[in-house]
Amino acid sequence: MEIYLDNGQLEDLKNGIESFATQLGKNEFTWITGHESENTTHFLSMRFFLHDKRGIVGIEFKVDNNDTTSRKICVYFLDVVSYVCLFRAAKVEL
Repeated sequence: MEIYLDNGQLEDLKNGIESFATQLGKNEFTWITGHESENTTHFLSMRFFLHDKRGIVGIEFKVDNNDTTSRKICVYFLDVVSYVCLFRAAKVEL
């Protein structure tokens, strides 16, 4: 599945991750592109949240290509990373 984003969407994602990282996970951050309804091309949601007070961050992914044929793709998974890795990733320039 290919999703194309413009620079504004990428900037919103970068700014949200930077804000989440600098607040030490006090608030969660959710970034969404597309819609969950079937009349759109895609749905992608990424939620960043503090998983453990030792600096472990959870990232929840929800992906759906909103296809009604046999090519339908719908994925949900959760990953955890260290706060240091997330903060370094947020500092990458677009």
